[in-house]
Amino acid sequence: IGCYIFLIDQSYSMNGKSMESCIDALLLFVQSLNKGSLFHLIGFGSDFKYYTERPLPYNRENIMFLIKTIKNLKANKGGTELYKPLKSIFENKIYRENNICKNIFLLTDGEIFDKETTLNLIGSHSDEFTLHSIGITDCDKDLIKRSAIMGKGHHYIINDLNELNKSIILALENSQSNKIISKIEINKNPIIEQNKTKIVGINEIINHGFILKGKKIEKINMKIIIKKEENKAEE
Repeated sequence: IGCYIFLIDQSYSMNGKSMESCIDALLLFVQSLNKGSLFHLIGFGSDFKYYTERPLPYNRENIMFLIKTIKNLKANKGGTELYKPLKSIFENKIYRENNICKNIFLLTDGEIFDKETTLNLIGSHSDEFTLHSIGITDCDKDLIKRSAIMGKGHHYIINDLNELNKSIILALENSQSNKIISKIEINKNPIIEQNKTKIVGINEIINHGFILKGKKIEKINMKIIIKKEENKAEE
């Protein structure tokens, strides 16, 4: 189970075959999600637009709505401004309502003027959001590669638009194979010393689960008890 945020370039340069291919790929993508997944569609150009107020759960009614919305997408949003929509996503409280994997799929054919600032923004939120980038035709290949590196995701360069559908499904499969530790809390004393076998100076470590292939599969509680007379930790 995961939240899939599709951030699609709707700038003027996407007009024609590029937008048509993106629409076809998006239609395939939304119909390939696992039951229980959440999907959010956001378009950007000179400005940006959330096509729904919050991520939609995967069900027949919502999929039909998304299909209708996707088919009506136009390349009519001016230039390419990526920083603002990403900042909005990272700061939006709706993505913190569910403790599940959050994957952003960026699809663009453009270049941006504030590349380094945008890359730093992606990197600063990579522990919570994984970003996968898909660049088509005359995209800034450096932006596509480095945004995925900073976002701890995968990148795809599409020179032939006929290959876009295949890459979209590959991106979805790769996002579901990521291993993510969802939350770790360390209570009481801070870490004083750590070696290969023992951690000293912690009263309790609680690991709130691992996520594998988008599904929360295990909850693990680990406790380390301090033996005061020896001043050592023992499991």
